[in-house]
Amino acid sequence: MIMNIWELSKIQAKELTIKYLEDFFLLKGYKRKKTQSSYFNFDRKDKTGFDSVAIGYLESYPGSKISYSVLKRIDKVELIKDKIFEISEPEKVPNKRSLTVAFSQATVDGIFTNNFMPEMLNETDVEVSCGIVKDFMLKIGFPMLEKFNDIKELDKEINGDNFWTTDWQMPFNLGGDFDIKRIVIAWLAENPNFEEIVDKTYDIMSQNSDGTYYHYDRSDLSLRIPYTVHYLNTLR
Repeated sequence: MIMNIWELSKIQAKELTIKYLEDFFLLKGYKRKKTQSSYFNFDRKDKTGFDSVAIGYLESYPGSKISYSVLKRIDKVELIKDKIFEISEPEKVPNKRSLTVAFSQATVDGIFTNNFMPEMLNETDVEVSCGIVKDFMLKIGFPMLEKFNDIKELDKEINGDNFWTTDWQMPFNLGGDFDIKRIVIAWLAENPNFEEIVDKTYDIMSQNSDGTYYHYDRSDLSLRIPYTVHYLNTLR
């Protein structure tokens, strides 16, 4: 039954989104994480940690718009980060759902807004929006998640020839703490240029917002990057 403009509440939008997406994700090994809110996830455990697709809704008038993100947790990255934080930033509480990679159709396309999806006023609109999600996942989302099961591929993206200075407004981000995670990822990937990556990271951390430099004490283990390097050296 096609609903009219006044019948599609946020709860109904959620129910219809589940109707058109749940079987699609189940076939890929994802299970819906049930919530009481209109936001929900499709999760799949894998050999590296877990993959997840987070579904939500943007307020729009007179309807609403789907907002979605694709997420990956790589346990070995996050667990090392947590060990580093135990000493360097003990106020940060470990989170079993902390993320290593996050992206969306918006970040991949370089538009950096989730407000690009069509407005949904009825069931047909929801079906169209879910079709967009499916198309992105088949063409981009699932292949990227699979690619980054290999830590060396993730390392190539951020620490390779196109060396990232930040993950802000890039095709994907590392879910926070980019400076630490990039070094951990390079170490886990056994990047032959590891020391150079560390030096470049120090240079980035030593630069003020106006482009001038200050003295960043690489021997001060109270600072996050020196302690990260120190901790990784203890694991050798």
